[in-house]
Amino acid sequence: MFTHFIFYLSILLISLCISSCTTHLYFVRHAEKRNSTDTTTLSLLGQKRANALSELLIHSSIDSIYCTKYIRTQQTAQPLAHAIHKPIIIYNLDSIREFSQKLVNQKGKNILVVGHSNTLPKLIQLIAGGKVEIQDNDFDNLFIVSIYRFLKTEIRLSQKTYGAFTP
Repeated sequence: MFTHFIFYLSILLISLCISSCTTHLYFVRHAEKRNSTDTTTLSLLGQKRANALSELLIHSSIDSIYCTKYIRTQQTAQPLAHAIHKPIIIYNLDSIREFSQKLVNQKGKNILVVGHSNTLPKLIQLIAGGKVEIQDNDFDNLFIVSIYRFLKTEIRLSQKTYGAFTP
C-alpha cells in the first residue's frame, strides 16, 4: 500500500515539474492590414483574424503578450489582451537577439509574440533553430515553440493555422 502511494506521488511530482518547466511561445504575424504604410491599421478581415486568435488562445493561460511598436501588431493582440486582462508589452525590433534570450529564459510561461513576416522567422530561428518562411500574403500561421526543461532542455517547433485561410 505504502509503495503504491510513493509511486503515485512520484508520478505526480514528476508531472508537476515537467508542466511547470515547460514554456510555450506562440508566434503570429500581424493580421491583414489596410495598406502597406508603416502606420496602417488592420482591415476588416484583419480584425476578424485578431478575434479568431483571441478565441484560439483564450484558454491557453497566456502570461505575457509582446508586440512591436506598430499599431497593426497591437491591434492583432488587443482582443486577447482585453479578454485576459493582460497588458501589451512592446519589444524592440533592433534587439531581437536580446529579446529572444528574454523569451528563452521565461520558465513555465505561455507567451504570445506578434511580429512581422521579416522579423518572426529570425526570432524563431534564434530560439528554436528551425527555419520558417512567412510570405507577404500569409497571415494565418501560428508557430509554437515549446521549451521543455527536465534533466535536459528540449526545444520543439510546431506550426498550425488559425482563422480564415490565406493562400
